[in-house]
Parts: sequence; structure tokens; C-alpha cells
Amino acid sequence: RSRYDLSDFDWWNVVRAMIPTLLIATGAGLAIPFMGLFFYKIHNIDSYQFAMLSSITALIVFVSTIYVPSIKNKLGYKGTVVSSQLLAVICLFGLSLTEFYSDYSHIALVAVVCYIFRQPLMNIAMPITSDVTMKFVGFRNREIVSALTAAIWSGSWFFSSNIFRVLRKHEVAYAYIFFITIILYIISICWYYYL
Repeated sequence: RSRYDLSDFDWWNVVRAMIPTLLIATGAGLAIPFMGLFFYKIHNIDSYQFAMLSSITALIVFVSTIYVPSIKNKLGYKGTVVSSQLLAVICLFGLSLTEFYSDYSHIALVAVVCYIFRQPLMNIAMPITSDVTMKFVGFRNREIVSALTAAIWSGSWFFSSNIFRVLRKHEVAYAYIFFITIILYIISICWYYYL
């Protein structure tokens, strides 16, 4: 049989391993592409200011990613994934709440701080979750898992963007949309703990 014969793969393990990726990608698709809109509409932070904010965040992500092996050695797989992603969820929750207090003078600063820390914390777990997923599915299933991961990230953002469009058309607050992301993230954290 060809090594690409679909019957060669252990689909039960592949599906179980892909569920948290699907949840995180869907949740991310509801939040990440629209952060610029959130900061502009809620906190009057213009695109050039948000671009600077995003570049600072990207630099922190780069630096923090270098320390992932060291963090994993200290906290282990479970500790690294659960703690970093839970802290990221707390940051996203704090960021979401700022919409309800946007009239306060310094609340935009709280939103900025939450945004700056959320992304690095979420990204710290990414190499670990990829490693866990590949170990869980085994060598034989790694190629299909890699292909599905790429497909899920592309497809789920299309799906999430349409959900976001419908919710905003019905004037659902950004915070409530981000709360959906938080729920999906929490389920995925529990699923990774199980894996």
C-alpha cells in the first residue's frame, strides 16, 4: 500500500489530537484578526499605534520562544502548557473587560498590557503542544497531522471570520465575542492536559 493511503492512519488518535488545535484556531480566528478593530473602536488607538504595539508584542514573542525549552525543563509538559495558556486566557479576559470600562481614562493602558502579554504566553505553549501532539499520534501519523494542522488554521479562520461578521452585524460586543474565544481556549487547555 502507498504510505499516503488514508486507511494507513490511526484516525481515532488523529481526531483526538486535532480537537484542541481546532478549538484554538477557531477561537484565535474570532479574536486575533480583529484586535486592531477592537483597539480602534473601543480605545481609539489608531492603526499606526496598533502596528507599533504589535511589533513590540512580536519581539516579546520571539524572545520568549527562545526560552521555551528551559521553561519546559522546569515545569514539564503539563505545567508549561496549562500555566502559560491559562495566563494567556486571563490576559484575554482582562482585555475583553476593558470594553465595559472604556470611559475610564487609563483603561486603554490596561488593554495594551493585557494584549502585550497574551500573545507571548499563548505562543510559549505552541512548540510544546506540537511536540505533545506528534508524540501522541506516533510517527506513522505525523504527516497527516501536519497537513491537517495547516488546513485547520486556514479553514477555521474563514469560519471564524464569518461568525464574527454575523455577531458584529447584530451588534454583539467585542468582549462577548472574545469570551467565546476564552471558552474555546479553556476547553482546549483541558484537552491538552488529557493528551
